[in-house]
Amino acid sequence: ALLEHTRMGLRLAEELGAQQMITFLLTYQMRAELTMGQLDAMWEHSQAALKALSEPQSNGGRCFYLTIRGDLYRLLSNIPLAISNYQEALAAGRFKWDTFSAQYRLGLALADAGREEEGLRLVEDVVEQAKRLEMAHIYIPAENARALLLTRLGRIDEALKVVYAWKSRVYNRHYLNTGVVEDWVMNQEARQRGDRVAALLYIES
Repeated sequence: ALLEHTRMGLRLAEELGAQQMITFLLTYQMRAELTMGQLDAMWEHSQAALKALSEPQSNGGRCFYLTIRGDLYRLLSNIPLAISNYQEALAAGRFKWDTFSAQYRLGLALADAGREEEGLRLVEDVVEQAKRLEMAHIYIPAENARALLLTRLGRIDEALKVVYAWKSRVYNRHYLNTGVVEDWVMNQEARQRGDRVAALLYIES
């Protein structure tokens, strides 16, 4: 349904010659296709979005586009290109939600490159600012990222506190991957205390 609505909006934007809207809708389509694993289609629309961004009438959307392209490279384990795209996205950002999304993703990519502490600082900065601005659509996934990085650093108790703090808010907002993160943190905590049975249960759940 999401892809179909995006395609309908894209057709209308093309009829109207609304270049900036074309860029945003192509990027939304990229994000949906990435989520669904349709990487060939996603790459095709990535090239179309890049072309749209080069048009004089398109004066926005570069940060969002580069962030989603960074997600693609991170999924493909090309961490240097993911970091480069997220950094370009931050430089191109014009709005808080744009730059915050790029920043916490950059934090995750830096952690993938072995720079966990640096990545965690970027993520925690986003959490703090987004909470102050009451941007739940940003700080909840950023808290998700924070729990992941704390766990990777072996700071399991802190990660559990993060999980318990946002758990009640998360399920009312339909963030589907937060349950996966919670299970992984709990798995790591069980492994840390040597409870292999509990660790397996969290993996299998």
